[in-house]
This record gives sequence, C-alpha cells and structure tokens, in this order.
Amino acid sequence: MDTATKEGKYIYCITEASAPGSFGPLGIGGRGDPVHTVCCGDVAAVVSSAPIKKYRVSRENTLAHEKVIETVMSDRAVLPVRFATVTEDEEKVMNVLKAEYDEFRELLRSMKGKVELGVKAVFKADAVYGHILDKYQNIKDL
Repeated sequence: MDTATKEGKYIYCITEASAPGSFGPLGIGGRGDPVHTVCCGDVAAVVSSAPIKKYRVSRENTLAHEKVIETVMSDRAVLPVRFATVTEDEEKVMNVLKAEYDEFRELLRSMKGKVELGVKAVFKADAVYGHILDKYQNIKDL
C-alpha cells in the first residue's frame, strides 16, 4: 500500500488523562478527524487518524496542529509534540507512552501552570542597518 494513503495516528501532544477523552473534529489535513486521547495510566497522547505522509509546513496544517494543542492546553498541562509526527497505529503510540511514562510524568509535573508561546520578531532593515553603519565605522568602511 502506498504510504501516502496508509492511515496512521497523528500525535499532537502528551498530557495528563486517565480516561479516554475527545476534543472534537479538529484533526490535521482538513478532513475533520476526531481528536482523542490514547491513555497509559494517567498519561495520554492526543491523536487523530491521519494519512501517513510528509506534511507540508503550511498555514492550514500548522494552525490545525496548534489549535489542537491550544484546545488541550486550555485546562491541563501539555508537552507539545513536533509538527508532523505520525505513527502507524495506536499500539505504537501506547508503546511510546509505556516506554517514556516516567519521563512524561515528570515533565508534565514541571509544566503545570506554564504555557507555550511563539514569538515572531520583525525588524525594519533600513533602521537596523543604518544604526550599525552609524555606530561601527569599521563595518561602514567594509
């Protein structure tokens, strides 16, 4: 089967949850796949069904990924997972949760009360370069 059409589980984040939960039809890829938890003890991966493929870094895809994380983060600590992390099935997700359980528990404890922020800086090139040229004669000479 072509890997572009094979279904897998897209992983958005790791969080605390001891019972299955659902976050609505927010899945990546524009299909509206339901987002839910895969639990191991009191740690869970937040996942949705998704094709196993290389996800393009696009506005639509990154916003879908972030929307899920923000939804989960609204009432609990999260460990964001790298964009475009897809595994073959829920069994593979469960294997990761079991293998890293203690580490995830400790990281989630340390993340309580904290949020992830993205910062984008934009500068005015003329002003910055002008300041450098005014302040540093050796650069101006070059």
